[in-house]
Amino acid sequence: MIQNVYLDSDVIIDYLYAREPFFQESVELISLIENKKIKGYISSLIIWNIFYILAKYTNQKSARALIKEFKTIIEIIPIDEKIIDLGLDSSIKDFEDSIQYFAAKSKKIKYIITRNKKDYPNGEIKPLSPKEFLAIFKE
Repeated sequence: MIQNVYLDSDVIIDYLYAREPFFQESVELISLIENKKIKGYISSLIIWNIFYILAKYTNQKSARALIKEFKTIIEIIPIDEKIIDLGLDSSIKDFEDSIQYFAAKSKKIKYIITRNKKDYPNGEIKPLSPKEFLAIFKE
């Protein structure tokens, strides 16, 4: 059975911008998605986040091109009113993180891959660093 994972913005930016020292782990993770060994998800909100950050690092044209290419390998979860309401009613401190969490939960995803594990509750969905996920996946 193919594992479904949710990618946080930081991991995607590490990959798209070749951000060191995190680039190699993000390449390994994205490679698993490209080779259909795992299925990767993000929310529609993450598209805006990565565009905003990449445009600052590069420029708008490059950011758009990188995102257009990336979205061909990833599933995008739309943020609807139900997810927003769950985020608003959540005890997760950061509202954006609550939206990401409930977007992942809406697809019954088991892992959120992030470098900011402390931002997510450790419950139904387990936050893992790319390194931790890759170690589990290789077992």
